[in-house]
Amino acid sequence: MRLGSPKSFDLITDPKEEYPATGMRNTWHAEPALRIVSEFEKSLKQHPPIAPGTPDPYTPPT
Repeated sequence: MRLGSPKSFDLITDPKEEYPATGMRNTWHAEPALRIVSEFEKSLKQHPPIAPGTPDPYTPPT
C-alpha cells in the first residue's frame, strides 16, 4: 500500500482540521514530514507489516 502525502492544517484558523492547507511543499515543515514518511516506507521493506487476518498470537517467519 502506498501512503498518501502528509497534510498540514492551520489550527488557529481551522481548529477542527477540516480544510488542509494548500501548498505544503512550499512550507518549512514539508521536508521533515516527507523525510519521516520516506523513512517509514523504507522500514516496511525491512520489517513488513503483519497481514490482515493473521492468527493471534503472531509468529514471524523464520
